[in-house]
Amino acid sequence: MPSFFCIPLACNRQIDSLDRRQNNLQSVPHDIDRYRGLEELLLAMNHIKELPKTLFRLTKLRLLDLSDNDIFCVPPEIASLCNLIELNLSRNDISDLPEQLKECRMLMILDLSSNPITRLPEAIAHCVSLTHLGLNDVSLTQLPVDIGQLINLRSLEARDNLIRSLPASITLLKNLQIIDLGQNELDQLPAEMGCLESLRELYVDSNDLERLPDQITKCRHLEQLDASENRLSVLPEELGDLSMLTDVNLSDNELQTIPNSIGRLKKLTILKLEKNHIYHLTQAIGSCEQLTELFLTHNLLQELPSSIGNLRNLKNLNVDQNKLTAIPSTIGGCTSLTVLSLRENEITELPMDIGKCEKLTVLDLCNNRLSYLPFTINVLFKLQALWLSENQSQAMLKLQVERDPRTGVKVLSCYLLPQLSAHPLNDRSGQNRSFIGGPKVHFPDQDATIDEEKLPIGQFERHDTPHPKPQKLKKSSIDGHVIHHDGQNQNQPAVLTLSKKPGAGVETSPPSVPQPAPRSALKFQSVPPTEYEPEHSMPSQELQSPESTQDRSTVVSPVNRDGVSRKISIVRDANGHLGLSIAGGLGSTPFVEGDCSLFVSRVTPDGPASLAGLRVNDKLLRVNNIDVSSAPHDEAVRAMNEPGDVVELLVLRKEDVGANFMKFPEQSIDVSHMSDSSDVPINSRETLSVTLKRDASGSPGFAVASSHSGASDGLFISYITPNGPASCQGKLLVGDRVVSINGTRLKGVRHDQAVALLTGNPYEDVYITVMRDPVPQISPLPLPSTPLITSSPTNLAPYSQSVQQNPSAMHNACKVATTNSTSYNPVADTSSWDGTTEEVVLTKDGKSLGLSIVGGCDHSSHPFGVDRPGVFISKIAANSPADRCQRLRIGDRILEVNDRDIRKAQHIEAVEALKQSGPRVVLLVTHEPQPPGMRIITVTRKDGQSLGILIHGGVGKPAANPADERDEGIFVEKIEPSSVCHQAGLQVGHRLIEVNGDSLLGCGSVRSSSDSSILK
Repeated sequence: MPSFFCIPLACNRQIDSLDRRQNNLQSVPHDIDRYRGLEELLLAMNHIKELPKTLFRLTKLRLLDLSDNDIFCVPPEIASLCNLIELNLSRNDISDLPEQLKECRMLMILDLSSNPITRLPEAIAHCVSLTHLGLNDVSLTQLPVDIGQLINLRSLEARDNLIRSLPASITLLKNLQIIDLGQNELDQLPAEMGCLESLRELYVDSNDLERLPDQITKCRHLEQLDASENRLSVLPEELGDLSMLTDVNLSDNELQTIPNSIGRLKKLTILKLEKNHIYHLTQAIGSCEQLTELFLTHNLLQELPSSIGNLRNLKNLNVDQNKLTAIPSTIGGCTSLTVLSLRENEITELPMDIGKCEKLTVLDLCNNRLSYLPFTINVLFKLQALWLSENQSQAMLKLQVERDPRTGVKVLSCYLLPQLSAHPLNDRSGQNRSFIGGPKVHFPDQDATIDEEKLPIGQFERHDTPHPKPQKLKKSSIDGHVIHHDGQNQNQPAVLTLSKKPGAGVETSPPSVPQPAPRSALKFQSVPPTEYEPEHSMPSQELQSPESTQDRSTVVSPVNRDGVSRKISIVRDANGHLGLSIAGGLGSTPFVEGDCSLFVSRVTPDGPASLAGLRVNDKLLRVNNIDVSSAPHDEAVRAMNEPGDVVELLVLRKEDVGANFMKFPEQSIDVSHMSDSSDVPINSRETLSVTLKRDASGSPGFAVASSHSGASDGLFISYITPNGPASCQGKLLVGDRVVSINGTRLKGVRHDQAVALLTGNPYEDVYITVMRDPVPQISPLPLPSTPLITSSPTNLAPYSQSVQQNPSAMHNACKVATTNSTSYNPVADTSSWDGTTEEVVLTKDGKSLGLSIVGGCDHSSHPFGVDRPGVFISKIAANSPADRCQRLRIGDRILEVNDRDIRKAQHIEAVEALKQSGPRVVLLVTHEPQPPGMRIITVTRKDGQSLGILIHGGVGKPAANPADERDEGIFVEKIEPSSVCHQAGLQVGHRLIEVNGDSLLGCGSVRSSSDSSILK
């Protein structure tokens, strides 16, 4: 289609806006006066030195941007621009302004920043319409005396100047909301600062202030206060009257105490008090209930107030370089705490209650006097970095269980304990003393420096490891501990496999036994591409996809407890776009709390990334063979923007096949029915640690029992006492499997031994770790008992020749179903039921009927009711009420539930009817004839053997049944010759109804099964 262009400068003089920014202009365009109706003129970032008189003939100008030029003079003709609203002259060489500027009475925004202006004309006070005045970095020594006449001023920025005092009239600016006077030479603020009743943000950092005026507490709308880098020795006693404060920065002053009124700052979220002389922190700090970050670095604190435990929202607590000897046990009340830094103190012992800080990810204890760590460190499952020494080469350490010789209590130790401080405790110089060339060995009895050349050479004695390994890469500062650097420990394997058991990082082996290398601070390490090649891959020939004509590949590695790694190739579209967005990364706000890795935050529907199989929440490991597992956000963006039509991503996906079942039309009514714990994938279970206080009888408020399979399967919570400790806390549920009690694992423990561990002295804390299987939701189906680990070839395979030539044959083939669930036809011969209608009475087991449904007037129900929609039974759980009645089968049409007609009900209405049916349910059902060809196919394979099939279709995907575009079923698309599926009789076009007892009806995810579990 032809395109027509119109160049305004050549043929249309009636233009309103002209943008010539960054055009390398040496002067204002000579024909500018031809556009008398111009309202916006943007000439920023050029090399203009003079302003011609023709410019000031544009009397209708409302916005004039001349920033980033070489202008040295503003002519008096500026007065002609009487309609000017915004004037930007920042970053030029202007040394003076004409008095005629006062004629611009409509001027609202004036930015003069970064010019060598030493004096402002008094006439600027006559521009009474000004709302924003920018005077940053203009070498001003004082503000205009009459600045108070700018009654409409809302923002005044005068940072980085030489201002020593403020005019008294500044307090007349009743509408002033933001005032920035940082980096000046102020030694006091006007006493009447309280008159600025609209003030919301006050920045007076980097001045010479010795105190803040008491009247500042009358600025009741103040939200942000920055008075850092001054000489403040005292704060207003009624600072708490500033009830709207959210962010307070008082770092680098001479404060010794904080007023008690600070407890009234209920909205305070960030409080910075670093580099002061604070020796006592008021108990009132515990009343700042919204506080999330508290910085107390480099003070003289000997203790923290016990009220610190009231800060439930506190996430970051930094008390480095103080004189703390202990931490209050109430620290366990900071349940949101993620970073706790106690570096360079005199702490000798940590409280057991630190184990209650469940979200703690970084714990910095360098340069203290610790002899051991409390055993409860073992229950901090989210901990990613534990720092005990500046010379530590790994973020996490291998810890051993020992007994405290004084108390006999279990404690944790490692080769860095007891601590031998690398710095004298009284040294607070703050200089970087990090070692060069790796860690050094310190001997406690060697204080003075000894000349090694004068020492006699003796015999060396070999001692057992571990010892810290040399550091290949070390930053100049040790403050950013969370990220693991790639250069460290080249001898370590590329992939560090974590134990599947909680607390497996703690061993009871003696210290003399060589220990494995410390685990990484991050969950995933960069892995060479060869590590991710599947053991069994599909044939390498090009295959055409029905979804996209673009070439793409999805290569899947074996699953680990944290997910499946996938190599995905994305072909850019015609505009060079990939159709995805990423978030997170080193130095950015985490996309997933506690994980600074990069994640896919958005995938454009039907875009290149979507068609290639990328998903939201996929974690990026590599981009075109560039490791981005711990890279900053911009580095990953640069890697993706490198030239090339194809971008290869290596991602880690936490979900297995069942975990990505999207909003299913099929609903599980069996909300309380759980599969055996042994059938649930370990990476889909939830591990939970709780701390309970025993009641007066010494009970934790719940009972445990062995599973029906025997004690070897573990102990499960069988009963929770109403109003008991466990019930009041609300975290434990009946059915939770108890993994450990007070650090003692229960594997192989008898029931009576577990009871002895649970019960004890009244009102003592007991630390419990449980494992919880995922609870089936009302919308999704239960997760598959064995996850499918898939590997897709470059493109989806085409239909076989015979199916393509005969669509009706394909439709007939689609009726064939494979399943291993005997419940699809629980009664031996039910052919006589076909077409009959009867009432079936069920009595629920708790809340469970043991059946799932599919369909409704608003949902597809294939392969049931193709010509006549309705609500059909899609699954019957073994040994459930629906199974034991012997009167139901898969495919039965439900007509009524307790006399409630659902023949034409929507899917959700049918679900609600079943959920609200009470303990006794009367179903009116019609036994529809079973779909033709429905049968069981059992596929047996050896360990590691590929299934050799490719599947397609599903909810939200292109229909795999060419005879019916509404069909959302899952079909076999390709079978490798001589594969186990081929030998078992599976054919292209077969519809899969169940796999290992898990229904695929309504499944929203289609993946290859070339590396899946056995189909039986």
